[in-house]
Amino acid sequence: MLALQNSNPDYFFWRGNGKPQSATSNWGRRYIAPCFKAAGIFSEGNMLSHRLRDTFAVDLLEKGVPMEEVAKLLGNSIRVCERHYAKWSKGRQDRTDSLVMGTWEAPKRKRSRPGRIETQ
Repeated sequence: MLALQNSNPDYFFWRGNGKPQSATSNWGRRYIAPCFKAAGIFSEGNMLSHRLRDTFAVDLLEKGVPMEEVAKLLGNSIRVCERHYAKWSKGRQDRTDSLVMGTWEAPKRKRSRPGRIETQ
């Protein structure tokens, strides 16, 4: 996308004239909505572009990208990102799995006297 010719170097899908709100609304209505319709994905509201955003965030988290980095990419605080996406954080899932599995391990045993076993 960076190699494409664009009349405004600060934005990909907006020339910079007009209100930002109208730019996002028009872009969603003109480009995103027809793509979803062509793909057979229907919605009862305006959440079509957020589906792309959510898919992006979840995919990154499932691949192990830290929550802090995903929050930056989404333009969110870590708190907001955690509230919506914590269950998909692979790193957090792996740590939790490790902690739970650690509690299930049998205690190590050692022999202190002949014929007697003690646990640590």
